[in-house]
Amino acid sequence: MYRHGRPILAEFCPDEPLYLRYGSDDFVAGTLDVSVLHFPRASVNRGRLSEPEDALFSETGEYNGLGVIELRVSDLPETIAQPQGPAYTFYMEHTPLDDNYSHSEICSEQAPCTGRLRTPSKTVKMRFRIEVSRMLTAERIRIAAVRARIAHNPTTARFWASSRVSFDRLARFLREAELDTRQAPAVFSSTHISGPTGATPGCGT
Repeated sequence: MYRHGRPILAEFCPDEPLYLRYGSDDFVAGTLDVSVLHFPRASVNRGRLSEPEDALFSETGEYNGLGVIELRVSDLPETIAQPQGPAYTFYMEHTPLDDNYSHSEICSEQAPCTGRLRTPSKTVKMRFRIEVSRMLTAERIRIAAVRARIAHNPTTARFWASSRVSFDRLARFLREAELDTRQAPAVFSSTHISGPTGATPGCGT
């Protein structure tokens, strides 16, 4: 779990699990709420270097009672285009912490890639969250949450309560519309991450 001077491992296999914390209030209509994913860096633990319960480790116990859900590298869109404005790319980075060697981040930047992190536009951000949240159904839960993610913070809880309606409306709209990129190729298009190009050595080791 602790880094102990171990090196950064840049390669991610397409089928490598990624572990994400969630709260009992984060599921809407059987899928994970889109607000769990943050930009331009979303923190996860990589499965090559950890177990699901490691995502809940904290010396202060701040994550006690939260749950862990699994996604895979191949679940992440690699590129998302938009009708107006630049396309955005998404990729994995291993960013170990002293107390969490497996810590990694889903990063975003504009295409073509320059190595400079950029927060996606609202359109791309929503599309990314929609695509990924569809993968994160109850079957992907590895540790069930027994408390809300923001229950310990009254200020955040009040904000969440005021904004929750918009997330519920979004989820309802998606269920009714059954959006599919194949039905609207001129509006949205995306490819998915299949691992670093030409960088398969080290997978599964």
